[in-house]
Amino acid sequence: MSPTRPRRGAHRSPRSPRRASSRASSNSSRNSTPEPTARDLLSQSKQTTDDWYKSARTKKGYASYVKSGKELLAEWSADDNDPNASDASDRIGLAGAFDSISEKTPTALRLLVAYKCDHLGRGFSTAEGLRSAFKDYFERVHNCQGDMWRQNSYTGEWEGNPVFEPAFKAYYESLKNHDNRTGVTMQALPMLPADLRIIMDYLDSKEAAAHLHATKHLYFKAFATTAFFLWTRNDELINLQMKHVQHSVSETGEPFFKIRLVFRKTNKDKTKGKDYFVPPDLANPEIDCYSHLSRWLNSLQVLAGRPLTDNDYVFPAIASTGQLKFGKATSRSGFESLLDMIVERSGVLRGRN
Repeated sequence: MSPTRPRRGAHRSPRSPRRASSRASSNSSRNSTPEPTARDLLSQSKQTTDDWYKSARTKKGYASYVKSGKELLAEWSADDNDPNASDASDRIGLAGAFDSISEKTPTALRLLVAYKCDHLGRGFSTAEGLRSAFKDYFERVHNCQGDMWRQNSYTGEWEGNPVFEPAFKAYYESLKNHDNRTGVTMQALPMLPADLRIIMDYLDSKEAAAHLHATKHLYFKAFATTAFFLWTRNDELINLQMKHVQHSVSETGEPFFKIRLVFRKTNKDKTKGKDYFVPPDLANPEIDCYSHLSRWLNSLQVLAGRPLTDNDYVFPAIASTGQLKFGKATSRSGFESLLDMIVERSGVLRGRN
């Protein structure tokens, strides 16, 4: 008869005090941290949305539209130079239309857009900016949700978002149609290599030399070819600094620039960026970003009278005289005024619009 085998665990040593203590400590730590309430979680999710749903640039632009719109409406409503005017009472009644949502809110918004676009002659982009800014403002501040605008027959309150009021919606679409049928936009007319060739030929002509400062020649060529190579918007390039541009040589001896872009519209984390490698393209001088940027940086250093530092802007603000304003980045409107002048004088758009 075989001896009886002891049961498993019959002589097992007791649990390690250290392990038991560790588990107790872990449980105690977990229990000491209070579980978040539903309100806490919703508040955290709202904060994340506020921080990351729209870029800082977009939020700043929206805030500017809303602030200026409110100020203009207040001034217009308070204008009592002609108290006997037939619309005097209507104007006074619109004073707080953006602060208290009512049937007058869409009318106030339509008046604001009409003043900007029909009276001052601003383009559709202004109407688009105002609509987007106030739509966001109505949603966040006044909790105007939904793609409609109607009055609740039971409560008498207005529901939805004022930008969807039929009269305003029809007016906004009319402005868009007018712009599509009569306007010439950069999206409709992309800059092609053949276009850059025409522009570069103009810049190298005697006519351009008589009208444009030599600094502007190099400046424009570098900016245009860099924007073309990186396929970037003008306002994404204006803040480029020397710390974002690195000159290197490959293992095969070919020089190139490594350019880091952190100002992309889609990039919400300004501590990160995307690197682009720019080699020479001597066979296509009209789009040879490497060569034009090299010439510009050499000229920039000569004009600065010192070695360029990381904080120097690659494209500083430039006066009409060609004088550079070191330490200040050019603006989108500043470069585009130069672009418009060169495009017009080069004749590149003849026959295209």
